Amino acid sequence: MLCILPAQPEELPIVVGILDDAARWMLQRGIQQWESPCPPEVWDHMAREIGNGQVYLARLSDAGAPVGTLRLEWKGMPLWPAEADAGYIHSMAVRPAYMGRQVGKQMLEWAIQHIRSHGKTIARLDCMSDSRRLRAYYESAGFLYRGDGLSGTYRLALYELAL
Repeated sequence: MLCILPAQPEELPIVVGILDDAARWMLQRGIQQWESPCPPEVWDHMAREIGNGQVYLARLSDAGAPVGTLRLEWKGMPLWPAEADAGYIHSMAVRPAYMGRQVGKQMLEWAIQHIRSHGKTIARLDCMSDSRRLRAYYESAGFLYRGDGLSGTYRLALYELAL
């Protein structure tokens, strides 16, 4: 069972390191999701989100080294219709050494439960529209495809799960 707790400001390099490791792993396999190395704006964004208590680190035990990270938001991006009852899962990443061990699945289950515990009735997330593997992963977890949206120059596949 994973231990998932809010990231602390001094853990910013760990959060960005996990994102960068995952981005590099995906890029090596032709999955275009994030940039590697993480650009300065990612560092800035994650620092703000850690300060807002919206970034989490997953460990295999209370004292273990972080093996994954995710970010939760309570308001949608402009590409989603306004939805007061939704929680949004972003920036979910697992260190490549721990992929295939159900860490991502446990993190996703935790995020869904956390969203539910905040009284929300919908969990939402997105990924690059052309990322077949990620899309299949989210669909296998029960998320339903709700169309594509544009974020800057990126075409994103939008998914949601009724809670």
